Amino acid sequence: MLDLTSLSKAQLIELVRLALSRGTLLDADIAGARRHALRAACGLFGGIRPFVRQARQSGFDVDASNLSRWLSGHAALSTAKVDQLLVALGLPDMQPRGDIVHVWRPHHSRPCDLAAAFDLYFRAGASVALVHASKTRGPSVHAVHDGRTCALITIRQALCLPDGLKDGPRLRIADPERWLSGAVSVEAFKAAWGEQAEPAAPSLEDILAALQEGEGVSQAVQRLWGEKP
Repeated sequence: MLDLTSLSKAQLIELVRLALSRGTLLDADIAGARRHALRAACGLFGGIRPFVRQARQSGFDVDASNLSRWLSGHAALSTAKVDQLLVALGLPDMQPRGDIVHVWRPHHSRPCDLAAAFDLYFRAGASVALVHASKTRGPSVHAVHDGRTCALITIRQALCLPDGLKDGPRLRIADPERWLSGAVSVEAFKAAWGEQAEPAAPSLEDILAALQEGEGVSQAVQRLWGEKP
């Protein structure tokens, strides 16, 4: 799967032009291995049914059994529903959003392949830092970051973070309650890691929306990138 963040603006412009000439931007036929990873991503939200309940807030209204069938390889969802699923997971066009802090609370008693799920959001690995450690037997909260994608995950004792994550810095957190609730901004998240937030590369969805407003491809990409055309 192509990582849009690795492309220069010129390459992204050519990619959009090629996609527009072919009349499609995303292959709706997601292979079985990817569907397994997407099932694992649903597990980050507590499982398929809890995820479906949360996803309704972003307009993804689908029966949990149909979603489960599609994740198992059946043709149970339309292309439009698959697109909505990816948006609800924070993975539009199978690319992790970098303009939000992903908040995950996997259920400790439901199996979840965290390694497969993390591979969708952090393909080149990531660093993890402890935000909160319970003094009792309660959950701990960790921040996960790869320089672009930001996430908070609540882990109970029965779950373990995937192997291969690097130890991150000791975070400078001014408002721990906001972090524990998941209501932290990307700017605050990156500031705690000693970084300055940078504008994320525009998604193909962003560019298409700009094109529909009458802009040319080059102008749309440059404007969304925060530069003057």
